[in-house]
Amino acid sequence: MRTVSKEVFEMDREQLTNLLEAVRSVRAGVFQMEQELLSALSAEQVRRDAPASRGGNTPDEWFTLAELGEWLKVSRTTAYRLVREKRIPAYRIGRATRVRRHDVERWLEDEGRSA
Repeated sequence: MRTVSKEVFEMDREQLTNLLEAVRSVRAGVFQMEQELLSALSAEQVRRDAPASRGGNTPDEWFTLAELGEWLKVSRTTAYRLVREKRIPAYRIGRATRVRRHDVERWLEDEGRSA
């Protein structure tokens, strides 16, 4: 266990409060980063464990929303928003939401024409 330095004991209440908030903020950032890394590792593991017969890059290939975000190079939150706003067609399979590669490619083409 670490010991608290002498300088910390010499801080006033406001400085200690500010330091505590900074530590909490860093901890929250580290936790968020850890969650994103775990999600990325999980998506990578799913891809690696997928059967070779899947073929990859076929029009009927399905993506999770995390994989969609990774493929489009946007955050997972943006991928969720695009689906929630019904800009990209999505399908519910039980509790899971999936998107088809073909639908996303068609959406990208339409977006390119309107831009």
